[in-house]
Order: sequence, then structure tokens, then C-alpha cells
Amino acid sequence: MTDSDRTNMRKTTVGFVFQKYNLLPTLTARDNIEIARNIAGKTGPMDPEFEKLLTLLGLTQRLTHRPRAMSGGEQQRVAIARAIVNHPAILLADEPTGNLDTENSNAVLGLMRNLNKELGQTILMITHNPEAAAFADRIVTMRDGRIRFLGVNVLFPAGQRIRSVITRASSVSDPEVKTREKFSLACLSTIKLLYRYKVL
Repeated sequence: MTDSDRTNMRKTTVGFVFQKYNLLPTLTARDNIEIARNIAGKTGPMDPEFEKLLTLLGLTQRLTHRPRAMSGGEQQRVAIARAIVNHPAILLADEPTGNLDTENSNAVLGLMRNLNKELGQTILMITHNPEAAAFADRIVTMRDGRIRFLGVNVLFPAGQRIRSVITRASSVSDPEVKTREKFSLACLSTIKLLYRYKVL
């Protein structure tokens, strides 16, 4: 792929959510979202379905505010809206709760969970926080640049399942793990695909 092809792919296929929000401070929340549409070459008003999504994100009353007038949780919700306004095939979230307190972290993670469950949005989240990872359906544990464990996060109670998965990561050959876990290569395949086309 040429540099132009990769740029076009990033604009239309991949959405990004950053740890530090990366909102433009001189623009309102609505303008921060609109600029992503403009970069992707889209004009005209937002579609009605996306307006409903803004309601889901709790932003309808905050769209005229600039970032400095919003809380960290609100800014991250604007960042999520900006990332998905072009309906990307995959949303990449890099430590999306790293700058948030517990209450706002849970709110943002819950919203991302709803985006996946209700709208079918594919999300690949990178995090060092086991509580954030517990919101995922599939978990890929990495250590020293190597994949240590791939698993479906459905067998453990909330708050315990991720800790169990991480604890077992170093002993994945354990027969009990083999019988209880359904392994999935979905996340790994996605990562390989993105690297192949140099999107990451």
C-alpha cells in the first residue's frame, strides 16, 4: 500500500481513542467530532442514527462546550464519538481510562461495552489495568513482547475472571485450562492484519 492508501484506510476504516483525549482545545465538542468527518471527506449534517448515539454517550447537552469546560470523563466520551463518527470497522483504544478516576473509568468502559453489544462495533483495547480488561470478551495477555495467553473472557465471575486469566497465563498448558477455556485467534488475527497493512 502507498502512503496515500494507508492514510485513506486510517480515515475510513480505523478509529482511535487516546489516553489523553487529544481534543482540539479551541473547538467545541461538536466541532471536534465534525472535524473527523471533514478529514474523511464527508459533508452535510450528521446522520440521525449518530445523533442517537450522542444521546447514548450522554453528550447532547455538552456539544457546545469546549474541552476545558468538560470533565475528563466527558472529554473521553467526545473522543469516542469522534473516533466512531465515520463508522470504522475497528476502534483502537489505547489506555482509554488511564487519565480517569474509577467512576468515570467505569462509565467509559460501560459505554464502550454498549457500543460493542448494541451496535456491533469491534474494539481493540490496550490496557495495563486488569479491571478495564475485565470488560472485554476476549483477552490477549502479553509479556516482554510475546503473547502469553489468548482466551474468551466468559467463564469467570466479574472482578475475578480477569485475575484468574492473568494468573493462569504462565501455565497455559495446564489441562484444566485447556478443558475450560475456548481459545480464540480473533484478536491476534486483527493485530497481524493491521500490522501487515502498516495501519499501526
